[in-house]
Amino acid sequence: MAKKVTKSCPVSCRFTDEQIARFAEPIAQSGLKPARFFHDLVMSRSPTFEQSAIDKKRMQQVFEKSGHALNKVAYSANSAPYNGTLYQKQYLHWLNKLNAIQQLLLTVLPETDPPKPARPVHNGNRGSPNVSGKKVHIIRFRLTQDEMAQFNDMIKRAGCSASAFFRELILNQTPVFREFTGFRKRIVFIVNKAGNNISQLAYIAKSASDRGLIADSVRDKWYESLVVIETILLAGIEYAD
Repeated sequence: MAKKVTKSCPVSCRFTDEQIARFAEPIAQSGLKPARFFHDLVMSRSPTFEQSAIDKKRMQQVFEKSGHALNKVAYSANSAPYNGTLYQKQYLHWLNKLNAIQQLLLTVLPETDPPKPARPVHNGNRGSPNVSGKKVHIIRFRLTQDEMAQFNDMIKRAGCSASAFFRELILNQTPVFREFTGFRKRIVFIVNKAGNNISQLAYIAKSASDRGLIADSVRDKWYESLVVIETILLAGIEYAD
């Protein structure tokens, strides 16, 4: 009877010169072929997932409300020139709306600096390393189907490609991932949409200033409010594990 062949799962990862150089000596000392060395290294890792301590429901409600309000301000400011003559008091009205959005966001994220983890944390959905101008090395190894099955759920939770996941395991002795959830996906969507509105509003303020419709001080306060709103929104992505 022919011996049953066990299928294996090929894995490949890309590394920069500096990254791959870290393993030259350990591979030589192990006496193993590179493929076997990286296989054993991956199997020895114990990845963990960090959970957020924030009130996700509250944060999403505030971000949804803020994003909707920002969209209304952008729509109103964009359409206003077609509805009659513009005056500075109208821009002050929109500025007050922006300040209200800023204050609302501060109720869930009073600190605008993103949290700084004590150890490196991999934030899902990252692709290959930034290798602009650098030589790229591709390492390959194989896992059995049973071995790969141990990682499939973790790769899904991390929200990244298998290649990015295993590269993180190889590069970090204590790999930590932030779980990619529907909550984070929604927050990213809100922030991206808000970013478009922020760009429009910044242009509107500049245009109004150039035309002499608003004082420079009003324009500067408008810019300042937009910067704070954008900073808080971007920090929200970091908090949304």
